[in-house]
Amino acid sequence: MIAALIIFALWLIGLGLKGTAIERQIKVCSNRDRSPYSVIFLARIACQYVVFELPENLLEHAQALLVDYFRTLEKA
Repeated sequence: MIAALIIFALWLIGLGLKGTAIERQIKVCSNRDRSPYSVIFLARIACQYVVFELPENLLEHAQALLVDYFRTLEKA
């Protein structure tokens, strides 16, 4: 149960990091348009390094994405 909560928290952080400057700092040199990292792995990298300070509104942004996601599931 604890592991599931940690993965969920990492998923929320990773969703918030997608498309931000922090992701561009972490991203390896690649000419592809898509990110080479999964959302959870991206969050793990960002949380391991103190250099990458996560913005305060990141959790609110991730929560908004999650609410929108659940709304789309309810409509289906």
